[in-house]
Amino acid sequence: MGDEKIAILISCTDHYRERVYIFDSFLSDNGYKTQYIASDFHHIKKTTFKCSVKDSIQLHVRPYKKNLSVSRILSHRDFAKGVYNYLNNLTCEPDLIICEIPPNFLAKYISKYKKHHPKVKLIFDIFDLWPETFPSNSMKRLFKLPFKIWGNLRDKNIFTANSIITECNMYQKVLGIADNPNVNTLYLSTQRFENPPAENINTERIILCYLGSVNNVIDIQRIESFIKQLNTLKPCKVNVIGNGDRMDDFLCALNKTGAEIKFHGIVYDNEKKYKILSECHFGLNIVKSSVCIALTMKSIDYWSFDLPIINTVFGDTLELVENEKIGFNLNETTAKTVASLREEELICLRQNVQKVFDENFEMSVIKSKLETIIKNL
Repeated sequence: MGDEKIAILISCTDHYRERVYIFDSFLSDNGYKTQYIASDFHHIKKTTFKCSVKDSIQLHVRPYKKNLSVSRILSHRDFAKGVYNYLNNLTCEPDLIICEIPPNFLAKYISKYKKHHPKVKLIFDIFDLWPETFPSNSMKRLFKLPFKIWGNLRDKNIFTANSIITECNMYQKVLGIADNPNVNTLYLSTQRFENPPAENINTERIILCYLGSVNNVIDIQRIESFIKQLNTLKPCKVNVIGNGDRMDDFLCALNKTGAEIKFHGIVYDNEKKYKILSECHFGLNIVKSSVCIALTMKSIDYWSFDLPIINTVFGDTLELVENEKIGFNLNETTAKTVASLREEELICLRQNVQKVFDENFEMSVIKSKLETIIKNL
């Protein structure tokens, strides 16, 4: 791409390891000098933290204790204004800005910067819809007006960007931007674990896995009901890898199902994770129906280990599961179907997962799409 250019990468809640590293790696390999900006407040742990990304800039923001609170909104505004001021104080303007949304305040302030610096190329990366993903329908109705104002911070400003990236196709449909030629889907990605091909799978019992954080979007009641039903049809075991605010409630619910429950805690090492997942038949990807998401990092983690899923996520994931046969979308007959699966059917599901991952989520595929997006700015 010629002489070195400058790219600013922005993620308030520090999604570097989940998403931004893809942009950083691609741009660094193509002649850009990158600068990563995050806040100093950890959204999950609700405490200040030190970002592990080398030479990153962390902007101070006010802390907050609750996800739905005035303090959180003001904290996000702190960050957006801080980024705006940081950009304005640069000695020379960057060539490219890639900004993750939410928080929606970033759309307002980065758009303001773009209007004053029209030569700067801007990409908004929409990795979540807020407040649409708030998990309570009753709260959405109660706070309809403030939620509308909150959403408008994004909706009225995103088209200042040269290009908009969405994490999944469903977000484009929800926002009504699917037909815009400057809008592209760029899926999440992770490195595929090189699994030995499945030659035989034990079908004497069904082994499931829950991987990731247990939070307020997980449908614990529905998971409990499914496992209880499955365990009456065939002996069942559940491996739990992760942590979260509701882990105690989750483990308590699982223990009521009659299935064998094995809690492994947080496991980062892929070799250790593989030893657990390699014995499993399915990963659990079950969230509340009120949650507006179409693709989870959890599902991609499962697929990176060739593991089919039991799914309730709508949109892209539902369509992939249904069309590509990489698991089952949960309904009243799923437990019976899973319990009756033969060994060759389970192996076929794993092979389908490998194919879908390689075609949609493998790093080289994602970077190829990103290259096209940046070339067309």
